[in-house]
Amino acid sequence: ESVFPTIVDATKDRLEWVFCRPARLLSPLLTCQLNLRINVSPDELRPIDRVAEIRTPKLFLHGSRDPRTKLAEARAMFARAAEPKKFIAVENAAHEDLQYILGKQYEQLILGFLKEHHARLPITHTTAIGWGYRLVAR
Repeated sequence: ESVFPTIVDATKDRLEWVFCRPARLLSPLLTCQLNLRINVSPDELRPIDRVAEIRTPKLFLHGSRDPRTKLAEARAMFARAAEPKKFIAVENAAHEDLQYILGKQYEQLILGFLKEHHARLPITHTTAIGWGYRLVAR
């Protein structure tokens, strides 16, 4: 759900979300600190460059009104991903409210995807735990 393609994009999007569009220009002031603070280069935080290597089935859920990770960025991640994959844009959802917007359909989408791509899994239902779900086997 709502995965950023690069840390640079994520930083720009969040600056715009919190302040305004011109604040995106401040992104280098934040991303240049990654090496200094945690010894990680911004070039190492680019999921979009590695998503094609993931061979397991992937379900991309993204809110159409997500201000923190743009829909176009999510679609770019999906385009780079290897098959099997599925993309669902959730209308009127933002970054953290997909489950709330979809309600029971959220669980049905995930279970349906898992059953379709992992037919050997004996998944019967899910149980809500905190922010997510726990799969329950027979």
